[in-house]
Amino acid sequence: MRKYRGGILALCVCMLALTACRHTDTAVCVNSSELAVRCGEVYAFRLDEPLIYSCKNGNIGKLVSDPFVRLDRSEMQNQYAISPGPGNQLYAALKIANYTLYEIDPLTLESRVDCQIDDGSGSSSFLGLNDLLDIHIATGSVPTRSRMYGFVPYRDEQIIIRDSGLYSLKRGRSGYETCLYEAEIKETNTAFDGENLYFIDQDNTLQRFSLKERKGQVIHEDIYSFYLLESGLLFTPYPMEKGLYRMDTAGQNVEHIADIPCDAFLVMGDTIVVKRTDDKCVYAVKADGAEPQKIVDKAVSKMAAFSPDGTTSGLCYLADGKIEYITSDGKTGYIQAP
Repeated sequence: MRKYRGGILALCVCMLALTACRHTDTAVCVNSSELAVRCGEVYAFRLDEPLIYSCKNGNIGKLVSDPFVRLDRSEMQNQYAISPGPGNQLYAALKIANYTLYEIDPLTLESRVDCQIDDGSGSSSFLGLNDLLDIHIATGSVPTRSRMYGFVPYRDEQIIIRDSGLYSLKRGRSGYETCLYEAEIKETNTAFDGENLYFIDQDNTLQRFSLKERKGQVIHEDIYSFYLLESGLLFTPYPMEKGLYRMDTAGQNVEHIADIPCDAFLVMGDTIVVKRTDDKCVYAVKADGAEPQKIVDKAVSKMAAFSPDGTTSGLCYLADGKIEYITSDGKTGYIQAP
């Protein structure tokens, strides 16, 4: 096991590196643990009934529009997976008689079928988020019990993330998945920078898989949770009491940030925001090494970087079944379903 050494990180010096990944025309940075994903001027909230929020006018709507409602929702059990894609497009995976991925325009909510995954076991079986099933891997291996965590669009493929590894299905097609990489993936955070997927396996090892090279690489051992930034990673090691750290995407230059046990974190302006593992409240970690300041005094289940107007930094969080937000200048509000 590696040792974690170093003083409090000089955040004021390297804060440019501690910024969430930006959207480009070719890649979108995704941390699956976040409550919401941003697509241009729109946020999509990962809920049982996904919501769309417009930074331009503050309007809130349901992601599931008429094309979805006409499907047989009685067997969907409100199971959704959402991922952003290049060009500020949204993709939603819905559980129906098979597992269908839709491409959605986040402004108009117009949609089309992107691809369908066939589980090969008849209409009574389902492929979907948090479902267990027998799938026939296209490589010819024995059918495997596999749970789906999410997906990311990559060029002409949809990359499916399961507890048994990474799989691919060509977009615009219906059929079986092809196994890209076998690994026992934990249901924590999975992250995507446009070319590489990051995940933690059952041995608590952080791995990176290059979609271009189709090759996996060990980044660091003994990792409890992590969060992908533009040029590095925030993480907590085992045991969590060791605190919060940062390293580059190669697993080098490990730096200690704060002695605070936490299992979720993000960046809000020039501040790192964490969720403690004990009281589940949200704290701000400043650059001067001062004691972390509590900014959300209630138990939070999930959170995400969020800007209500598209420019002001902030965060949103799910607490007591409600979505609330707070900005870096202290403004607060709610995101309520229409």
